[in-house]
Amino acid sequence: MAFPVALLLIPALLLMAGGRGGGGGRKAAPVGPWGDEDPPWPIYVGQRGDPELESLLADMDRTFRSYGVDLSLIDAAEVTLMRKTDGYYAIPPREYWPRMAATIVYGFMPIRRAVGQPITITSGYRPPDYNQAVTCTKKVNGECVDWSEGSRHQWFEALDMVAPQGLANTQAMAAAQIWVRDGETLRMGLGVYGSDGAAANIHIDTGSRRRRWANARYWTNLAESQS
Repeated sequence: MAFPVALLLIPALLLMAGGRGGGGGRKAAPVGPWGDEDPPWPIYVGQRGDPELESLLADMDRTFRSYGVDLSLIDAAEVTLMRKTDGYYAIPPREYWPRMAATIVYGFMPIRRAVGQPITITSGYRPPDYNQAVTCTKKVNGECVDWSEGSRHQWFEALDMVAPQGLANTQAMAAAQIWVRDGETLRMGLGVYGSDGAAANIHIDTGSRRRRWANARYWTNLAESQS
């Protein structure tokens, strides 16, 4: 199984001191390490057409662009939509916006270029209560007692992604190559779902610590064998 390594060249020089701020005044997106503070609550929740929401989304897009995010590939609306609601978007505090920029620039964008077609974002920012609702696996007397309390989605650092049909393995391998090559520097988390050799959706995050789960070990081992 061969994959186009050349397509996966992330802006690694931006992670080095000499590359910071280069390229038309763009800043290097920060990759932590972030602390263990409580997850932030949103500063605003609304639906499209709400003037305040639209203003905040535009501000976030400007922030993303300043860090080198290609807004033709992904934008603020895609990473703030709470998909299991009636079209509501949640905006995290502004100080967390660069964290998502890092995950996009160093993770999503090179994966998207390797795949060569639009990738569906299934989850970006999750406020704590929404995160509990969508990840709850056990309830006692109607109350959730087991959920993904430490999900990095709550800190605006994580993306769940689904590739177009027939390209899930390419997406998984692209993510695995980044994890192998730059995972320590990026403090990257990688989850690959599906089965060995037949990937489905993936999770990526940056800024916390390097780790992998689900079927990510299969793909990272494969990436290591081809490096």
